Order: sequence, then C-alpha cells, then structure tokens
Amino acid sequence: TRKRSLAAGVLLGLSIATKQMPGPLLGVLMLGVDSVRWRRLLAGAVSATTLIYLPFFAWAPREMIANLILFNLVRPTNASSIRALLPPGAELWVSLAQLLVVTICIAYWFRRPAATRDLAALLPLAAVLMVGFVALNKIVHGNYLVWIQPLVALAIAGAPFERPAAARA
Repeated sequence: TRKRSLAAGVLLGLSIATKQMPGPLLGVLMLGVDSVRWRRLLAGAVSATTLIYLPFFAWAPREMIANLILFNLVRPTNASSIRALLPPGAELWVSLAQLLVVTICIAYWFRRPAATRDLAALLPLAAVLMVGFVALNKIVHGNYLVWIQPLVALAIAGAPFERPAAARA
C-alpha cells in the first residue's frame, strides 16, 4: 500500500544486500504496482542497500566489486543446475533466453493498464519469473528455493490482495 512503500523499499534493500538476485527484478515489477509510491520504495531500497554495503566498499572496494559483480559474471555452472546437462555452447543461449523472457515479462507488466497492476496481478507473474530464474540459474541450491516459496504461496492465495469490486470500477 502507499503507506508502506518506504518500509517495503527498506526490506527490498535488505534483500538485495543479502542476495543480489532476485531483488532487483521484484523491485522493477513493484514499481509498476499502482498502489506503490515508487520514490519512497526506491529511497528505502537504496538507503538500506547502501547502509549495508558502504562499510565493505570503504574497507576494500576492489574486492567488493570483484565479489559482487565479476564473480557472478564468470562463475562456472554447478552440477546442481539444469545447465550442467546442456552442451557447453548452449549456456550463453540459455542466459540470453533468460534475459529475453525477463524483458518480455517486464514489458508486459508495464504495458498493462495501470488500474490492473495490483498485487494480485503481480504475484503470479513474479512467481513464474522466480521459478524460471532459479530453475535455469548457473547454481541451484536449496536456499534459492526459499525465494520461490513465499511468491508461489501468495500467488495461490492472491485473492486477499485483490481490490474490492467497487474500487476496480
């Protein structure tokens, strides 16, 4: 809701500071929810992430960049991933397909009429994107499944988030 946009942003920022993905994806989708004040959401997310990362960047900036960005770009595929079953040349194509699907889903979300972009509509889309992201990731660990569980549960129980019929009209 509009009153909780800052708190949602702070929690999103803490999520991003803990594990970089899928926080940004959810943040982008949340910007399209018509009941979210996007400036407050972004302010909360940036502030929380900055407060967590700042001491580490001040202490060892090169190592932080190497760990947060470069490591994830060159990280090899783990045997736990579906990608391990693919031929070596297919990995780039899987990554590009993932990026394409995410781009299409975000475009679909923002092309919807603003009146239809509420939490009840966001949850199934976010759940599908999260399942695809985790399933096709280079590394699949049990703790990554924790990202999926709340979204799927909320998507299934999306009715509590729907607007009353009078508010939709």
